[in-house]
Amino acid sequence: MAFSDLQTGVANRIQDAAGRLPGDAVDGFIRQAIADRYSKDRPRIIVSDVAGAGTSDLPLPTGPNAEQFEDGFSVIRTIEYPMGELPPVYIDDQDWRLYRTPTGLVVRMMLVTPSEDEQARFEWTSRHLADASTLPGADLDAVCDYAAALCMVAIASGYIQLTDSSLQSDSVNYRTKSQEALAQAKQFRTQYFAHVGVEADASGTESSGAALAIGDFNNIMGPGVDRFIHGRRTR
Repeated sequence: MAFSDLQTGVANRIQDAAGRLPGDAVDGFIRQAIADRYSKDRPRIIVSDVAGAGTSDLPLPTGPNAEQFEDGFSVIRTIEYPMGELPPVYIDDQDWRLYRTPTGLVVRMMLVTPSEDEQARFEWTSRHLADASTLPGADLDAVCDYAAALCMVAIASGYIQLTDSSLQSDSVNYRTKSQEALAQAKQFRTQYFAHVGVEADASGTESSGAALAIGDFNNIMGPGVDRFIHGRRTR
């Protein structure tokens, strides 16, 4: 999948002809949807061969493009050792563990010690690449839906900011537009969760916890991205 496919899909959903969100903000929300939401629900699966060192400790696997095992996110699904057996031989989960040393995590084998001329094959998970190149085409619409939900929350927050300094009649109008944007965000989230098979509650968020924080737009945007209503040059 190309990143431009996501850009087009999100643009078609939010219909932001008025330019309420700058392009770099939309791109940021797309990357956020990939890294923080979709990668959680359908992480990338990588297979890596790790060389032994004659000790019970093996280094963490790395991906083909130098992807790193992420502490707190990545999960080791299987360890095949010794390699090349038919059928494949896998180390039982209770026979290895992630072990934290003063220099970082290692994989500690409890019963075997791979020699320097042996390898163990790891199947593990990582976040998808931010350029969308590792996303399956079948999930294009789902990722677009969630990124669009992030965009609509930001737009709603922008309307709320406008109510603070507007006339009463304009304030009511902006508040209505904000509510409409939040309703669209909920619909996009609901569509996303239905696609990936995650149960959502009545508010359109993940039942086990909030999938999307409805907060200040400037916090959602993150550092380095200007406000779309009151930019730095106007403050």
